[in-house]
Amino acid sequence: MMFSIIDDMDRRERDYSIDFVKGVAILFVILLHNMPNESIYSIAYIGQAVPLFLLVSSYLTYGGFQRKGFNGYFSARNVKKMLDRVSLPFFLLIFSQCAIFYLLKGGVDWQRLYMQGGFGPGSYYPWIYLQCWLILPFVIFLVNCLSFRRSFVLFVGICALGEWFTCVFHVPDNVYRLLFYRYLFLLYLGCVILKFKINGCLNSKA
Repeated sequence: MMFSIIDDMDRRERDYSIDFVKGVAILFVILLHNMPNESIYSIAYIGQAVPLFLLVSSYLTYGGFQRKGFNGYFSARNVKKMLDRVSLPFFLLIFSQCAIFYLLKGGVDWQRLYMQGGFGPGSYYPWIYLQCWLILPFVIFLVNCLSFRRSFVLFVGICALGEWFTCVFHVPDNVYRLLFYRYLFLLYLGCVILKFKINGCLNSKA
C-alpha cells in the first residue's frame, strides 16, 4: 500500500534504496500479522513498519509536491487517484467483511466498526493515510519556509502538545489510533531528509 501520493517519479531517477526500504516494511507488516510470539516481535522490532511506510511516503511526496505544486497536488486527477487506491479498496473490504459477518454470525458489530474505524488491527491505516494526505502540503510549506532549527522546534512542540492533549483529556485508545498527529513528526522528517538531499545535490553542482 506504500506509494507516493503524487506518484510521478521518473524511472531514470528511481532511487532503489527507497524500494528496498518499502520492501523491508512490507515484510515487517506480514510478519507482524502472522507471528504469535511476542518475544520475536520485540527482538525483531518490526512494530515500526507503518511509521516506516509513512516516513517513506512523506519523503516521496515532498519531491512530487516540489514539481507539481499545490494545485497539482489537489487536482481532480490526483484526488481521484488517491481515492481509487486507498478509499475505494478499503470501503469494498469493509462491505465484504460486513456481509461475511452477517452471513456467518447473523449480524454486524456496528459499534466496533464505528469505534475502531473498521475490523482488524490494520483498519486504522486508511484513516491515518487520508489525514496525512491532507496535512502534508502544509507540512511541506513550513519545511520550505522555515529554517531547519525553527521547523524542528515547531514540530517537536506541536507533537508534544498533541501528546499532552491526549493524556490530559484522556483520549481513548480507539480514537487515538485513528489520529494523524502521532505520526506528524515522521511526516516532517521525511520532508526534511529529501530537502537536505536536494540542497546537497544542488550545492555539489554549483
